[in-house]
Amino acid sequence: ADCALAEADETNNSRAVTFTVGAGSTDLSWKPMTATVSGTTVTLATELCNGAKATRPFVVSLWVSRSTPATCGSSGADASAVLEVPASTCLPISVALPDRPSGSHTARLLADARCQVPESSETNNEATASYTIP
Repeated sequence: ADCALAEADETNNSRAVTFTVGAGSTDLSWKPMTATVSGTTVTLATELCNGAKATRPFVVSLWVSRSTPATCGSSGADASAVLEVPASTCLPISVALPDRPSGSHTARLLADARCQVPESSETNNEATASYTIP
């Protein structure tokens, strides 16, 4: 900066570099969930995706028949599992529900059910699929 060293070309002593701090974010989201009925068994299929940053393990909860949306801390889940989804990855999820009672039902999966993973959006953590057992 003080030009103490004499050089043949003083115009090439700097360089500009562009970079972004904190690029990408964690965002758990679901691909559309399907429900396939065979007799009294329902098979749910979907994919749970993560954005650009890795997560620590988190809870996914399942309600096999719930009429209202599930949110952080919703109680009464029929099953829960601890998962971890690597950055920029989708994890296939398939769940078989045998011996379902007749009638119309809505299954719900909630990623990060305890809201412990900071995300860019908390509004896309629920997957739903409606099904009818004759």
